[in-house]
Amino acid sequence: VALPLACFCGIGFTIAAHYSNVQLFLIASAIMFGFFGLIFFGIGIEMTAECTYPASELTSAGVLGLIGQIESFIILLILGGLTKPATNSDLIHQVCSTDPNEIKDLKDYNYPLIAFAVIGTAMVLFFVPFFRPEYKRMRIERRRASQETAPRNVRF
Repeated sequence: VALPLACFCGIGFTIAAHYSNVQLFLIASAIMFGFFGLIFFGIGIEMTAECTYPASELTSAGVLGLIGQIESFIILLILGGLTKPATNSDLIHQVCSTDPNEIKDLKDYNYPLIAFAVIGTAMVLFFVPFFRPEYKRMRIERRRASQETAPRNVRF
């Protein structure tokens, strides 16, 4: 539930970023994205520990963090390549500076935001219905618990 809600809030942010005077909606969608993303982070760490059971939970979390950093770097490179120089209509709405000489390098991030929303939606559409991991650690813990509670051969 947390992943689709985080993605939905991210898409709301992406859509609202194209309009002016929607600061409250932008703030609300960013806060909700962070809230649901933080919930999903804990679930993701737990799923990593479950799916890589013989490995230590700390090792699994560390590798997951490293892969996340590498993936973020690659996505930022790709999305950075999708930027284009801002048009005159974009310059009217910018709030970075009042000096026209300082805003020569202003970029339009509409396409990167749309691409980010598409990537997020694709991940939700793939992982939510199709990701059904085997809970290795939970299965082994249940097996151990049932062996401990099972009656043993007791001789009188």
